[in-house]
Amino acid sequence: MDRSIFEDSLLFHLNADLGRATSTEVATYDSLLNNMMEELPEQDVKKNPDLLIHINISFDTMLKRIKKRGRSFEQIEQDPSLFEYYKELDERYTDWYNNYDKSEKIQIDGDKYDFVENPAERGQVLQLIDEKNRNFIIFEKFSKIAYDTCNQSNATHLSRGVREIVAGENYQLEIPVC
Repeated sequence: MDRSIFEDSLLFHLNADLGRATSTEVATYDSLLNNMMEELPEQDVKKNPDLLIHINISFDTMLKRIKKRGRSFEQIEQDPSLFEYYKELDERYTDWYNNYDKSEKIQIDGDKYDFVENPAERGQVLQLIDEKNRNFIIFEKFSKIAYDTCNQSNATHLSRGVREIVAGENYQLEIPVC
């Protein structure tokens, strides 16, 4: 998906901070968003993603892509105030990603990988995502085994060990004795 519900919130709040929405509209939006994202008990379907994929690009690359897209209403030449808007948007994306904690996440360097135009680089990006996803699955399986076998504290210890192994750390994994 091109845009997530989280990104929608980021854009809405930026525009609200610019005076394009009232405090009542912000409160209503936040209430609806929280309601939509609330996990339902005893459901197999989760509302948060298993893996958030964030394509990070420099501000210069963002401006080049907006220009290339060619939408007249997005062009700085048509509206110079858009430069500051885009700058603020870029900063908020960075803050949002750094503070995101709803699921595992991966950041792809959109300046390094041109996965739209270059099939080889697209393959590299997919490989990065597959690797992150495979590590996440390993972590989840070990966590479930520990939790089902023992108690929460041992599951937490085992999960930490698996997460560090997945991250490439040299860690002595201790299987909990129940």
